[in-house]
Amino acid sequence: STLALILPSLSTLALSLLIAAARLEIIHDSDTCSFNMAYAEYVDIAGKARVANAASGSIVHTASTRVWGKHVARAEWEVLLRYGLLVPVVEGSCGPSCLVRIDVRLEEIAGTVPNMNATMEKWCRQI
Repeated sequence: STLALILPSLSTLALSLLIAAARLEIIHDSDTCSFNMAYAEYVDIAGKARVANAASGSIVHTASTRVWGKHVARAEWEVLLRYGLLVPVVEGSCGPSCLVRIDVRLEEIAGTVPNMNATMEKWCRQI
């Protein structure tokens, strides 16, 4: 499967954004979202993971709990578009508010990425 080749090669940030977009598909019962929506979900789940780590006494911040800036995240979103994991609803240039269709399900992500860290696995299992 193409997913088995692509997903493990994604950066932590790109994978986090893809998970966030796939979560929104379930939350909103829609197979579309925008970069702005996915980025907001990413910031929310990464922030909650940081709080959970702090509450458990962990002082270690993993790559999945780091919140990257919007401009860095936008570049990783473009990677997801190039790989075809996100498909613009309307052809042409796709800005931050452009709707995209998510071409991968949340359960496929967790099942395809070997050695995914526990935080990101939790994002895939718990909505």
